[in-house]
Amino acid sequence: MAEASECGVCFRPLQGTDRIEINSGQCCLDCCKAVFVLATDDESMFPPKLFGAEVSLDIAQAHLTRAELDAFETKAAEWRTKLKDRLYCSRESCSAYLGPANLKTTAITCTISKCSRKTCSACRKAWHPKRECSDEVEVQALCSKPELNLQECQNCGRPVELRDGCNHMRVRP
Repeated sequence: MAEASECGVCFRPLQGTDRIEINSGQCCLDCCKAVFVLATDDESMFPPKLFGAEVSLDIAQAHLTRAELDAFETKAAEWRTKLKDRLYCSRESCSAYLGPANLKTTAITCTISKCSRKTCSACRKAWHPKRECSDEVEVQALCSKPELNLQECQNCGRPVELRDGCNHMRVRP
């Protein structure tokens, strides 16, 4: 490949060590770093891509600060998890990502320093050690019954049903 004289993203002239070869092009360190910072802040930008292909973290890792790298790895773990399988802190003012949810009823403690709220991994509400989960777990189990003709919404995981023979779908309460 002939050496590019400018960044393939921002078109700024490339200087000796300010150049990274990625996929079929070259870019400056700032642009490579920027796609990782953007992917940390915006899920639609994840995974980071340059020149039409995903960029390996190995390429950018040496050019990210420790804080940027930690933030990216935290968000990457969240965004690699399907939306319906994500568990967030039940305290609305916090809503930190706690990891993947599961139907086994366990208390997951929020690790945010000023929160420490316990959330039920099954129903996703505040931890309730002496009572059963709310109806939400039962509603999710409805999808497994073929006679009810329900499907799971790909975005929220709630049951949806075909209504009146048209293609209008509604989330079932």
